[in-house]
Amino acid sequence: MKSKSCRRLEGGQSLVEFALVVPLFLVLFFGIVEFGNAWRKYQLITNGAREGAREAVLPSSSPTTVADRIHERLNGAGLDTTQVELDLRISDVMGTADTVRINYPHQFVLLGPLIDLMCSAAGCDGSAYSTLTLSSTTIMRNE
Repeated sequence: MKSKSCRRLEGGQSLVEFALVVPLFLVLFFGIVEFGNAWRKYQLITNGAREGAREAVLPSSSPTTVADRIHERLNGAGLDTTQVELDLRISDVMGTADTVRINYPHQFVLLGPLIDLMCSAAGCDGSAYSTLTLSSTTIMRNE
């Protein structure tokens, strides 16, 4: 049987182990949450690019109607459409391809401050790593 003082020392050891493991666990957990949020936004802009390309191949389409359709789709999904950067290549010639490209910035909300903190300690620019530009391109042929 262990003495009372030995059990107290083991309790301190458990506390130190807990203090070392919890920050790593929290970074892993919030990293999963951030990745899930970035993936959701990527899927939304991909769907927006598809909708824009579908609109672009219609005979009555114009760059304005395509952009309006994309903004309507992204706004309905809850994304800030003022941050959307569109690159539309629309042709009226049959058999040519219409291209819709969407760029959307994703700011890491939970891990951003942690990245900034780690980079400032290492002497690098953390803002370059706390924002990610999500991009999706859809190409459809006029028929």
